[in-house]
Amino acid sequence: DKILQIRGVSFEWRREEFPEEGYKEGIQVGVIAQEVEKVIPELVSNDGEYKSVAYSKLSAVLIEAIKEQQKQIEELKKEIEALKKEKQ
Repeated sequence: DKILQIRGVSFEWRREEFPEEGYKEGIQVGVIAQEVEKVIPELVSNDGEYKSVAYSKLSAVLIEAIKEQQKQIEELKKEIEALKKEKQ
């Protein structure tokens, strides 16, 4: 449920406004820290000026979400097989 509440986004850094930050040029992909913070606050840090997402920790959450999804898929497969057997 938590993963469904987080949006993946693409964006470009406003490099001209913040040249001292050394942001990469071009289109980037990621998530919005403020949105992640509402759902999984332990993944977001705040240095007082900026919020950032610990992407390396996000992978653990994604792994568990995939495992849960796979469990649901397996349960649905069993239900389908049972229904097929009932029809025969």
